Amino acid sequence: MFPAGFRALGLGKVIGTPTTGAVIGTGSYSLIDGSTVRTPGVGVFLADKNRTNMENYGVKPDIFVENSPEDNLAGRDRQIETAVQELLKEIGSKAQQARKE
Repeated sequence: MFPAGFRALGLGKVIGTPTTGAVIGTGSYSLIDGSTVRTPGVGVFLADKNRTNMENYGVKPDIFVENSPEDNLAGRDRQIETAVQELLKEIGSKAQQARKE
């Protein structure tokens, strides 16, 4: 839900891998024998004209970047590195625009 909201509000680019789309809300109910059962109860929908159900609907990133197991072992996060590069580009282009004005 977070990346979908981030995108809908125009807060920036979504960078990384597609989300899983596992967003349904569940409730827990006690049974007479003391055990519990969880059942789906609340759906989550996009704020688009079709009110798209987000269950099984993963959010695709604007920029696909996947961290490999080797990256994790090396303590490297390519997703954050890419996000910082994109922000630096954005800052550079805004600074350039300000100089033109």
